[in-house]
Amino acid sequence: MRLIKILLACSLAAPVLALDVVQEQSTLGFKVLVGSRSVSGSFKSWSVDVDLDARTVAVAVETASATTGDPLLDAIMHGAGWLDSGTYPQATFQSDDIVAVSGGIHRATGTLTLKGVDVPLVVMIREPDPFVPLVYAVDAAVDRHVVGMDGFEDSVAPTVVISGDIAVRP
Repeated sequence: MRLIKILLACSLAAPVLALDVVQEQSTLGFKVLVGSRSVSGSFKSWSVDVDLDARTVAVAVETASATTGDPLLDAIMHGAGWLDSGTYPQATFQSDDIVAVSGGIHRATGTLTLKGVDVPLVVMIREPDPFVPLVYAVDAAVDRHVVGMDGFEDSVAPTVVISGDIAVRP
């Protein structure tokens, strides 16, 4: 409900075009099951723009900034079979369809563009926890095969979970 109240307040008051994201306090990461262990990583270079009046969100991620902390995994991840960072240096998510679902949870339906492939993606957005004010939690699941991230079929799960904490200024 808090996001709805913010959206309503913004539509009634002077226009507020964008949330003021605190990039250095925000995170965007990923997780995938490799064999029996969960491998996590993060994107070091990314940006997000949220327009409250238009109820839109745009995310841009530099694919070469993805890291797991393991040089071998990172080299594979940046290679042609996965992110192909040399050919596709950026992945994007665009949505102009953010709706309240229930109890402080919102759904942003949009398009993920990764490796030159556009795929529909739903990102769930949770309003800030009262104990961690002004941090929105986001998560989504991507089937890696749909965007051409193939290989290692016997050891890597098909679903990659994307999650993050987006800090904003009041």
